[in-house]
Amino acid sequence: MTYQNRFVSLSLIGCGLAFLMIVDLISATFCMVPVIAAATQFTREHFRQVVERRLLTQVGGCAIAVIFSLLMAGHQNTIGYYALGLGD
Repeated sequence: MTYQNRFVSLSLIGCGLAFLMIVDLISATFCMVPVIAAATQFTREHFRQVVERRLLTQVGGCAIAVIFSLLMAGHQNTIGYYALGLGD
């Protein structure tokens, strides 16, 4: 992988992020963080390690979010009370 390849890939990723921000998909830009982290690696071994770690953290984070949303199902009306309690 040359510096020219790295420059082209980061330029394309940057343009994609700019497009997502222009169309108000800011939350989608956070999904690009693992791609950016992997694309900036210098060696194939580091690239592979970053991809493996990011895959585990992304899948694990989504699994925790699903579990939390299932636990909170039907309790949306009490979230406002929690926010008031924490704000005091």
